Amino acid sequence: MNFFDIHDIAWEPFGYQLSFVELAGTVAGIFSVWLAAKENKLTWVATIVNVICFFAIFYQVQLYSNMLLQVYFFFLSIYGWFTWNHQQREGVPVRKLTKKQCIYLLVSIPILTACLGWATRWITTNHPAYLQAVAYPYVDAFIAIASIVANTLLAKRIIENWILWIIIDVFCIYLYAQQGILLVMLEYALFLILSSYGYFAWRKELNNDSR
Repeated sequence: MNFFDIHDIAWEPFGYQLSFVELAGTVAGIFSVWLAAKENKLTWVATIVNVICFFAIFYQVQLYSNMLLQVYFFFLSIYGWFTWNHQQREGVPVRKLTKKQCIYLLVSIPILTACLGWATRWITTNHPAYLQAVAYPYVDAFIAIASIVANTLLAKRIIENWILWIIIDVFCIYLYAQQGILLVMLEYALFLILSSYGYFAWRKELNNDSR
């Protein structure tokens, strides 16, 4: 058995061929978001399991920006673990972005998305011997760039991370449905609900701290 091969099937619910790696990555991902909404530092442990599995999945379905994103998530999860340990000891509250920071992100995310989308498309077009053609290069790139920003904001306990995750989840549902990784798609549908819950939970804490 090759655990990381998406063709190594663990279960076939309703005729869908569910691989071991997709099952493990999805379960770990759900726990990671639920724990993040609860502000539990174990979210970062679950995230590490999730990103290792998803790295293997995205490579095999030609979503290379999402694949490379998992490398970033791996190291950010280690950072998040230590940051949350420190913040919870020091009692650092949930925070908001300034207007200047919001404008900066609204400008930089589309620019970086365009650059990464073009780069992955160029690389896979000109080096077909090493990589298959990237699928949906710009949607793939947006998810990668926006996820980097959102996860960084999450590690710093900034509430706007949840708004960005809600937008990302909508794009992910579409993209993963198109690529036929249906359990991952359903995971992101659940993430959409959990991200909404996380936003309102953190906003309540923010409002309480501002009184």
